[in-house]
Amino acid sequence: MKIKVGEYEVLDSGSVIGIHGKPIVFYISTIEIEISFQNSTAYKSHHIEASKVNDSRLKLTFYNFLAGNVLGNKIPMQLGYFDGKLLSLTYRVSTLFGETGHTLQYTWLTKSMEQ
Repeated sequence: MKIKVGEYEVLDSGSVIGIHGKPIVFYISTIEIEISFQNSTAYKSHHIEASKVNDSRLKLTFYNFLAGNVLGNKIPMQLGYFDGKLLSLTYRVSTLFGETGHTLQYTWLTKSMEQ
């Protein structure tokens, strides 16, 4: 099966119910992308920081994705390149009250560089 969203091809899509305080790690061939959730008073609202750990590992920290909200991106978040194509992520995050893990709905997208 092949799925397209506009000019993007869906590489993978699904959801993960995380464990409170533990990162969610995606392994896409030789690429490792870690997503962690933290609260911080440094930001008044939700915020995402990306940090390159090395050439094959990226860390995304999602700040202030608080209980009772469903937050996500409107346009795909461009993260780098995979298999000669642009690699992007769309997501929705929801959280129950208390010390529960976040539920992450994700779609990994690729897009040809010629488009």
